[in-house]
Amino acid sequence: MDQELIAYLDARFREASEQVEGLREEFAGFRGETTQQISGLRGEITSLRDEFVGFREETSQNFSRADEKIRQVHIVVEDLRDEIKVLAEGLSGFGEQLNSFRTEVSQSHTELDRRLRPLEMRKRI
Repeated sequence: MDQELIAYLDARFREASEQVEGLREEFAGFRGETTQQISGLRGEITSLRDEFVGFREETSQNFSRADEKIRQVHIVVEDLRDEIKVLAEGLSGFGEQLNSFRTEVSQSHTELDRRLRPLEMRKRI
């Protein structure tokens, strides 16, 4: 081969080798940067997962407390219903007693009127 051709090819191989080496360095930097970004994302995902687990536990506790409060309200409502029934029965009995009292007063009034009319009539004469 010709010396000029050998020198030319050597120069070209050297340039190609330098370009490959530059690409390797660039790729290594990019790879390291990407690895750091992926590692950061993993940390963020782990953090979000932990927050989600905490949120889930907190929500579950809140629902449990709400369920307990609802049960307590149901108990109070049932007690109130029972008390209202007793009160209604008492009022019904009171109404009956009041009617009975009215009847007695009316009868007494009628009896008094019956007894007083003759006296009043005698007094006028």
